[in-house]
Order: sequence, then C-alpha cells, then structure tokens
Amino acid sequence: MKYSQIALFCVFGLLLFACDNLVDITKPPEEAEEAEKGTLSMVIMRKAVVAETDTIPSQVEKLTCRVWHESAGVNQVETVNVPAPGDSVRLEIRLVAREGYSVGLIAYYQMLPPHSDLRIALVGGKADSVTVYSDSTTLVDLDLEQWEIEADIPDTLKGGEKSPFSVRVTKGPVSDFLWYAQLFGGWAQGETMVDSVVTIAETPGPPFLYGRTASGTFFVPAVESNRNIYFQFRLWFLCGDKGWSGAGTPFLTLAPSLVLGDSLITRPVLPAVGTIIIII
Repeated sequence: MKYSQIALFCVFGLLLFACDNLVDITKPPEEAEEAEKGTLSMVIMRKAVVAETDTIPSQVEKLTCRVWHESAGVNQVETVNVPAPGDSVRLEIRLVAREGYSVGLIAYYQMLPPHSDLRIALVGGKADSVTVYSDSTTLVDLDLEQWEIEADIPDTLKGGEKSPFSVRVTKGPVSDFLWYAQLFGGWAQGETMVDSVVTIAETPGPPFLYGRTASGTFFVPAVESNRNIYFQFRLWFLCGDKGWSGAGTPFLTLAPSLVLGDSLITRPVLPAVGTIIIII
C-alpha cells in the first residue's frame, strides 16, 4: 500500500527546499561554510488528495521529522501536527551547513490509555546525502511507505511446545529506523490484542534486525482442543539520543496493521497428544 508523498520545503539562510526522492542543489556557493550555523526552517506540505489510495492514513495525528548526520554527531528530532490535504506546517531546526545529512519522516498516532506511552508509526520515508548550503536551495522528495513483512511461522503449531519463527521486512525504511522485532499473539482478533499469551522467549534479548530479518523462538500455549491463534509483530524503532524518540515516548509499527486494513497472521494450535501403554 503506497501513500501520498510529503513535500518538505526548508529554508536555510535565504532558502532551502526539501521535497521528492531526488536531491537537486540549485546555485550552490563555490565553498560551503562548514562551521556556519543557521536556522533550518522546514515547511512540511501535504499534497492535495488525488485518489483514496494516495492519501495519508486518516488515523495519522502527528509527524515526526528527524535530521541526522552520523559522523558529525547530529540528531535533531521535531514533532508537528499533521497538516490537512493541500495545507502545510512549519518547524525550525538549527544546523551547520555541510554535506551528508539524512532527512526522515514518520507519520503516527498515539496509543490510548493504558498504552499512551507508545506511538504507532503507520508510514515513513527518508532521503540521504542531503547537502545544506547557506543562501541556496536544496530539493528533496520523500515517499512514505507502510511497513510490510513476510513471517515464517510453522503452518501448524503444537500446544505446549517451542516453535521457531523468523520475520523479514519487505517494505518500508529499515536502516536508521527499525531496531528489533517482537512477536505477540492471542486467541482474539481485534484492535487490541487482548489475551496476549505468546511473547518472545528462549532468546537472550529481542530478535534484533540484521539487515531486514530477525528470528527467534516462542512457547506455544497448551490447548485442550484445536484452536486458532493470531499473531502480530511489533517493530521497534531506534530510540534515545541517536534515534527517533529523543525525550519522547517510544515508536513502533505493527505488522500486519489492523488500522490499515491488514489481517493478522493466523495459525492452528493442536493439543499435545500422548500415548498410554497398558501392561497386563
């Protein structure tokens, strides 16, 4: 599922634009002032709705913009309200003029109590190798994508036993975004995963994403008769001073996403079967 592009129009010195998947430097000065600082005034413009499938998900409440430069130790995170279609919102970030910035954007909504300490990202995107020149214009474009996965869980599960699993992120930005995957499951399918009875187990810590994949094992709950169980992955984002959250609450994305109309992963659980030997 693909969503509308978000155009970022940024002003540094006189003017700096950020808007659409390619980087176009307009009239750069002969020498960039590496030590010069200025205010990056960023206008996030949401394009007008063209078709139903090209809109930002209606559940989105906020946009978090992150500008970072790993070798320079820069990681600036700011959050603004999502603009209405065809409208825009402005934020300001103070940066040093240099090459090699990355600009990323997450569109999310805040969970309700008792989970209001979590922010659920629905779509995201980024642009790399962005150069900030004073008194000049840079054009960057961000395509926002939903995170999609391929999960490898045995077709049939046996209650009371361990089971392996793996997950691969097939769509959506991973590098500089996602950190680790967590598998949750329950007997009920709905907006909230009540009766969450399956969590990551038998691993020293969360299954960290290597490239786009992660793997682990979990314990299948015992059942007395055949029963379906529903799974969903929580993909957690980089946090802290070098990640997305800063001083805010953690980000994660849910895959499959019920909010975006996906179906949860379903597997049958069979009761354990034993054999009784009678000796006469």
